[in-house]
Amino acid sequence: MRAPSLLLADEAWPYCWLMEISGRKLGVHTRDGWCMQSLGVAHVIDSERMCMHLLPVLELDFQDFSGFLKDAESRFPEYAASIRGFPARSLLRHALSSSVSGYWPARALTWLDNDPLMQDELKAELHLFALNKVMPQGSRQVAKRMVRNLSAVSV
Repeated sequence: MRAPSLLLADEAWPYCWLMEISGRKLGVHTRDGWCMQSLGVAHVIDSERMCMHLLPVLELDFQDFSGFLKDAESRFPEYAASIRGFPARSLLRHALSSSVSGYWPARALTWLDNDPLMQDELKAELHLFALNKVMPQGSRQVAKRMVRNLSAVSV
């Protein structure tokens, strides 16, 4: 799968396509939020399972992607509410709990590394991931460190 390329943007009311992932467009609908167009058909990303299609976004640097979204919000104010609704929590949860290899969880952990608030929201998933011996030891140790740091802050 190729890394996403940021388009900014292809407006086709009521859609605003913001990036391309392996020939599919990812963007927002004015009312329905984030969606993906594949073979000319738009699919709303309305569940954690649908976040499977978003996994390649994790290949982008978190700060760069956040900046890209902020830029898109200011350029397309009529889509700003939908753009702000990027399902990051569901994407990260999906990567940590549904992956069969260590690649996507490692990318998710990189995104989470500088976001203690999101780490706290995903504490249960991080804990379960840290216990999953199928996953690479290095990634499990990163998840364990995040959980330990969160617990130290809570005390």
